Formats: sequence, C-alpha cells, structure tokens
Amino acid sequence: MTDDQIDALNKLNSFRRDFTHFSPKGWSIETSGTTSIVKTLLPIIREIEEGGWAFRHMESDDKIEMLELVRKHS
Repeated sequence: MTDDQIDALNKLNSFRRDFTHFSPKGWSIETSGTTSIVKTLLPIIREIEEGGWAFRHMESDDKIEMLELVRKHS
C-alpha cells in the first residue's frame, strides 16, 4: 500500500468509527473528502476482488455493478 492509500484508509476508518460510536453533536454527518478517499482506495478494492474471497457472498448483480464502478473510476 502506498502512503496515500494508508492515509485514505485511516481517514475512512475514522469516519466509520465516528459514525459507529456516534454521540449527538448536531444534525449533520461530515463526509467531505469521501470521494477522494474512495478513489485512492479503488486499486485496493480491485486487488481484494481479484483474490476471489472477500466479495463471495455478494449478489451477482451487486458485485457486477461494484466492479464496473471500480473499473470506471480507477
């Protein structure tokens, strides 16, 4: 993984952690930067899929759609 990918993964995990352990702070959820984070992580998602194990329980149509989006944006 590149340094940029590690940073993006850490930021995404921070969003997830804040959402999972949500304590009311207001009426909005901060998601700025999410698009660039996901684009940075697309090569990793592709590698995970190529391993053939991680997405094995996804419905075929959902998996096809996900892979098309990954290929389109990476």
